[in-house]
Amino acid sequence: MWRGDSASVVILAAVYGMTVVIGYLTSAFLGWLGLLRRGLLATAWILLLTPVHWLLLSLAAWRALYQLAAAPYAWEKTEHGLAKSSLRAANMTRSLVELERYLSALKEAGELPTLVPDVSPGAAQRRRSRVAA
Repeated sequence: MWRGDSASVVILAAVYGMTVVIGYLTSAFLGWLGLLRRGLLATAWILLLTPVHWLLLSLAAWRALYQLAAAPYAWEKTEHGLAKSSLRAANMTRSLVELERYLSALKEAGELPTLVPDVSPGAAQRRRSRVAA
Protein backbone atom coordinates (compact mmCIF):
# COMPACT_ATOMS: atom_id res chain seq x y z
CA MET A 1 0.00 0.00 0.00
CA TRP A 2 1.23 3.48 -0.87
CA ARG A 3 2.15 5.64 2.09
CA GLY A 4 2.88 9.25 1.46
CA ASP A 5 4.29 11.88 3.67
CA SER A 6 1.98 13.98 5.79
CA ALA A 7 1.90 16.82 3.22
CA SER A 8 0.46 14.59 0.51
CA VAL A 9 -2.12 13.19 2.95
CA VAL A 10 -3.21 16.72 3.82
CA ILE A 11 -3.42 17.68 0.12
CA LEU A 12 -5.49 14.58 -0.70
CA ALA A 13 -7.79 15.21 2.28
CA ALA A 14 -8.27 18.80 1.07
CA VAL A 15 -9.08 17.64 -2.46
CA TYR A 16 -11.55 15.04 -1.20
CA GLY A 17 -13.12 17.55 1.18
CA MET A 18 -13.48 20.16 -1.57
CA THR A 19 -15.07 17.54 -3.83
CA VAL A 20 -17.71 16.81 -1.19
CA VAL A 21 -18.36 20.50 -0.55
CA ILE A 22 -18.58 21.37 -4.26
CA GLY A 23 -20.88 18.39 -4.86
CA TYR A 24 -23.17 19.45 -2.01
CA LEU A 25 -23.25 23.08 -3.13
CA THR A 26 -23.95 22.09 -6.75
CA SER A 27 -26.78 19.81 -5.69
CA ALA A 28 -28.22 22.49 -3.37
CA PHE A 29 -27.99 25.10 -6.13
CA LEU A 30 -29.84 22.87 -8.60
CA GLY A 31 -32.50 22.18 -5.97
CA TRP A 32 -32.81 25.91 -5.26
CA LEU A 33 -33.09 26.63 -8.99
CA GLY A 34 -35.87 24.05 -9.33
CA LEU A 35 -37.76 25.56 -6.40
CA LEU A 36 -37.31 29.04 -7.88
CA ARG A 37 -38.77 27.96 -11.23
CA ARG A 38 -41.80 26.39 -9.52
CA GLY A 39 -42.32 29.38 -7.24
CA LEU A 40 -41.66 27.33 -4.10
CA LEU A 41 -38.72 29.24 -2.60
CA ALA A 42 -40.48 29.32 0.78
CA THR A 43 -39.58 25.64 1.11
CA ALA A 44 -35.88 26.12 0.27
CA TRP A 45 -34.88 25.37 3.87
CA ILE A 46 -35.43 21.70 3.06
CA LEU A 47 -32.26 21.79 0.94
CA LEU A 48 -30.28 21.71 4.18
CA LEU A 49 -31.39 18.10 4.50
CA THR A 50 -29.74 17.07 1.22
CA PRO A 51 -27.04 14.97 2.98
CA VAL A 52 -29.78 13.10 4.86
CA HIS A 53 -31.51 12.49 1.53
CA TRP A 54 -28.29 11.09 0.11
CA LEU A 55 -27.95 8.77 3.10
CA LEU A 56 -31.53 7.55 2.68
CA LEU A 57 -30.94 6.98 -1.05
CA SER A 58 -27.90 4.89 -0.21
CA LEU A 59 -29.88 2.84 2.32
CA ALA A 60 -32.67 2.35 -0.23
CA ALA A 61 -30.16 1.12 -2.81
CA TRP A 62 -28.70 -1.42 -0.37
CA ARG A 63 -32.23 -2.53 0.58
CA ALA A 64 -33.13 -2.94 -3.09
CA LEU A 65 -30.01 -5.00 -3.70
CA TYR A 66 -30.91 -7.24 -0.75
CA GLN A 67 -34.50 -7.58 -1.98
CA LEU A 68 -33.27 -8.42 -5.46
CA ALA A 69 -31.25 -11.30 -4.05
CA ALA A 70 -33.85 -12.45 -1.49
CA ALA A 71 -37.06 -12.06 -3.52
CA PRO A 72 -36.25 -11.18 -7.15
CA TYR A 73 -39.88 -11.23 -8.33
CA ALA A 74 -41.32 -9.00 -5.59
CA TRP A 75 -41.56 -5.41 -6.75
CA GLU A 76 -42.65 -2.44 -4.67
CA LYS A 77 -44.16 0.09 -7.04
CA THR A 78 -44.61 3.80 -6.40
CA GLU A 79 -47.30 5.96 -7.98
CA HIS A 80 -45.71 9.16 -9.28
CA GLY A 81 -47.27 12.46 -10.24
CA LEU A 82 -50.02 12.44 -7.62
CA ALA A 83 -48.92 15.51 -5.63
CA LYS A 84 -51.19 18.56 -5.66
CA SER A 85 -48.43 20.59 -7.29
CA SER A 86 -47.76 17.91 -9.90
CA LEU A 87 -47.74 19.18 -13.46
CA ARG A 88 -48.62 15.70 -14.69
CA ALA A 89 -51.77 15.57 -12.52
CA ALA A 90 -52.82 19.03 -13.72
CA ASN A 91 -52.29 18.08 -17.37
CA MET A 92 -54.18 14.82 -16.93
CA THR A 93 -57.11 16.59 -15.26
CA ARG A 94 -57.20 19.21 -18.01
CA SER A 95 -57.10 16.50 -20.69
CA LEU A 96 -59.91 14.56 -19.06
CA VAL A 97 -62.07 17.67 -18.79
CA GLU A 98 -61.46 18.45 -22.47
CA LEU A 99 -62.29 14.86 -23.42
CA GLU A 100 -65.50 15.00 -21.41
CA ARG A 101 -66.54 18.24 -23.13
CA TYR A 102 -65.75 16.77 -26.55
CA LEU A 103 -67.73 13.60 -25.87
CA SER A 104 -70.67 15.62 -24.50
CA ALA A 105 -70.69 17.74 -27.66
CA LEU A 106 -70.65 14.61 -29.83
CA LYS A 107 -73.47 13.10 -27.80
CA GLU A 108 -75.62 16.26 -28.08
CA ALA A 109 -75.03 16.35 -31.84
CA GLY A 110 -75.97 12.69 -32.11
CA GLU A 111 -72.58 11.81 -33.56
CA LEU A 112 -71.34 9.67 -30.70
CA PRO A 113 -71.02 6.08 -31.92
CA THR A 114 -72.55 3.44 -29.70
CA LEU A 115 -70.59 0.37 -28.83
CA VAL A 116 -72.68 -2.77 -29.02
CA PRO A 117 -71.09 -5.85 -27.48
CA ASP A 118 -70.88 -8.90 -29.73
CA VAL A 119 -73.08 -11.47 -28.01
CA SER A 120 -73.19 -13.94 -30.87
CA PRO A 121 -72.23 -17.56 -30.16
CA GLY A 122 -68.46 -17.98 -30.20
CA ALA A 123 -67.68 -14.27 -29.68
CA ALA A 124 -65.93 -14.91 -26.38
CA GLN A 125 -63.75 -17.59 -27.99
CA ARG A 126 -62.78 -15.21 -30.84
CA ARG A 127 -61.81 -12.53 -28.30
CA ARG A 128 -59.67 -14.99 -26.36
CA SER A 129 -57.92 -16.16 -29.53
CA ARG A 130 -57.20 -12.54 -30.55
CA VAL A 131 -55.72 -11.77 -27.13
CA ALA A 132 -53.60 -14.92 -27.18
CA ALA A 133 -52.18 -14.08 -30.61
